Amino acid sequence: MARYSVIDFETTGIHWGAHDRVVEVGISLLDENFDEVDCFETLVNPKRDPGPQHIHGIQASWLLHAPEFKDVYPKMLAMLDGTTVLAHNAPFDASFLFSELARAGVDGLGEPSMSSLSPGFRCTKRIAKLVFGTNPQSFEWLCSQLGVTNEHPHAALSDARAAAKVTKLLALESMEVLAHLEDAETFKVPERHLGEAERIHLRSGATGISSLASRIEALPPMMATDSSSDYLAVIFESLADLVLDEFELQKLATTAVNSGISIEEVRDLNRLALLAVSRFFLEDGLLDDSERGVLEALARQLGEDVADLNIDSDQYLKLTDFTIHSVLRPPVGGQYVLTGFSESRKRELTQLFVEMQLEVKSSVSKRTLGVIALDPDSQSGKATKARQLGIPVLGQQVIPFIRTQGTS
Repeated sequence: MARYSVIDFETTGIHWGAHDRVVEVGISLLDENFDEVDCFETLVNPKRDPGPQHIHGIQASWLLHAPEFKDVYPKMLAMLDGTTVLAHNAPFDASFLFSELARAGVDGLGEPSMSSLSPGFRCTKRIAKLVFGTNPQSFEWLCSQLGVTNEHPHAALSDARAAAKVTKLLALESMEVLAHLEDAETFKVPERHLGEAERIHLRSGATGISSLASRIEALPPMMATDSSSDYLAVIFESLADLVLDEFELQKLATTAVNSGISIEEVRDLNRLALLAVSRFFLEDGLLDDSERGVLEALARQLGEDVADLNIDSDQYLKLTDFTIHSVLRPPVGGQYVLTGFSESRKRELTQLFVEMQLEVKSSVSKRTLGVIALDPDSQSGKATKARQLGIPVLGQQVIPFIRTQGTS
């Protein structure tokens, strides 16, 4: 039976009382000897931008199909109930837990606070001070001092397991630490809040990029028009900003099924659209490394090979339907919105756009040409509003290809 639980959250930022949310949870259950007896982990859809991807490495597309916090908290509370909850910098994790629970309609289990420990919680950072005489410089420093290997830093379950190993070693090192833990009260949760998670979503199952063909095969058959024109229109629209995001790939798969065209014809049309993009790049007679990189990335997402772009002359005539979206050929004064970037990067990009005689606005309107996102699958408020208005959401890789066309 578990006596302790170690919890860790990956989050979109540090402001639990404002707009930041949990994006991943990891829990390691320990017995009285601090050995793991069970564990739990899942990505959590925050319904917003994933935040510091350079730290936690979580991509926006991984979160699109992840459960929301309200779907997993009954399982989490069932694991924490009756245990002493441990975390490194426990006030931070406890504050996010109570804030997320409040959003899900669960109150009365605790209040967010960085100045005091919630009942039933113990902090490995404070425990370490009992041994080292000072607060550890960082969790990484503490692990290195104790010889603990964290297999995947900033992945929630890996961090929780590393904190569990740290706790065990500190307890073995100091009778004061052991007594501090053994005398700790437990975290109590009313039975009505306990249950199972409706579903979970792991990093290991989210990182693989499924091909367009596999997406098509996974969809149920529908009433088909047996026409390629709809699919061709969508693939041209999707590639016209030189970026394919998760939303566009899913739309392509759905359109292919609804159109009733074969996988072979889908591949022909994909190659046709890729050829159109390459023709756009070759307008100046040169395909440079950055252009080739974009073309190869698009081909990879569609399951194609750039070397196989051999389209017969009849198909090539359809290229007249392809036009690069106005986001890449904006008029002077064209408006863009940025989302997901750090403040310093926003300033850099804003200056770049000013030099191109373009505007960067803070909010999305019908006049917005495009929203440029750190991650084009972002669910930030700006990206969500843009999709509702039919405004393209673009990845930052599109920026070098934006060229002002001037007023007509």
